[in-house]
Amino acid sequence: MASREFSVPNTVDTRFDIGSITKDFTRVAIAQLAAAGRLAPGDTVGEHLPDYPNARVRDEVTIEQLFAHRSGLGDYFTEEWRATPMDTLRQHTDYIEIWGPKELEYEPGSRSRYSNFGFTVLGAIIDRASGQPYFDYVAEKIFAPAGMTASGFFPTDEIVPDVAVGYTYYDRNEELGETLRKNTFLEPVVGGPWGKTYSTVRDLWRFWRALAAHRLTPAAYTPWVLLSGPVRAGAREPAKSEPIAEMALGGGGPGLSSDLRLSGGCCMVSLANLGFPIAQEVAERLAEALDGAVE
Repeated sequence: MASREFSVPNTVDTRFDIGSITKDFTRVAIAQLAAAGRLAPGDTVGEHLPDYPNARVRDEVTIEQLFAHRSGLGDYFTEEWRATPMDTLRQHTDYIEIWGPKELEYEPGSRSRYSNFGFTVLGAIIDRASGQPYFDYVAEKIFAPAGMTASGFFPTDEIVPDVAVGYTYYDRNEELGETLRKNTFLEPVVGGPWGKTYSTVRDLWRFWRALAAHRLTPAAYTPWVLLSGPVRAGAREPAKSEPIAEMALGGGGPGLSSDLRLSGGCCMVSLANLGFPIAQEVAERLAEALDGAVE
């Protein structure tokens, strides 16, 4: 059900919160701007955000490290997160003001730790490098050329048609309970470079088709990098005779899960307004069924 209160079912046109698949839009934007000469993977944060409120991050952390979750920046999910009203987190600056001054958790580049905040910093860099807000840039340079007409960063405190309500058994303290509830107060009102885009199964299929056809980035800055690491100038373009046989993008959180994968020559998209790993389990069953059908 897209709405359990009103017994409205989900359909292929329902717009779901796709969580961290949003990060792949951010990765494509970085690749596009690298191709245009607006930034380079080795650039430091300070070269694009000279006012960033931590000198060590400005001087040492690179775009490539942010991209690969090797920056040393921590994640949001701290006491500050639980104490912050979710309706106050709407722009990159709202996050950077709270988490930007914090010390690095480890030496940049020395190891890997998943960082939603690192992608918020990438979003702020995209703002500066492109000269337009991240949300506008993604809509113009990714959604429009890919034909993703139903996708967007819709605030949950506005009335938007065909949007699924997220449902979860978790509370604000990340404790699992017995009561199913809306996730309204568990996530920011507006998403960002880290997650919470709304999209449909058809639009995500269109996104993959646009990536595969090089309609979003030049071949030398191939988006196949989504599978193998940060974009580098002069990256080898896979030949047309080298199709990617398998890939997987996904996201999850309280009241949402998403999965986009290529398997057996099929692109499969599964979206749910229940938490991880619901969409992933559906995708795995689909993949098994397809494998059986091929055999």
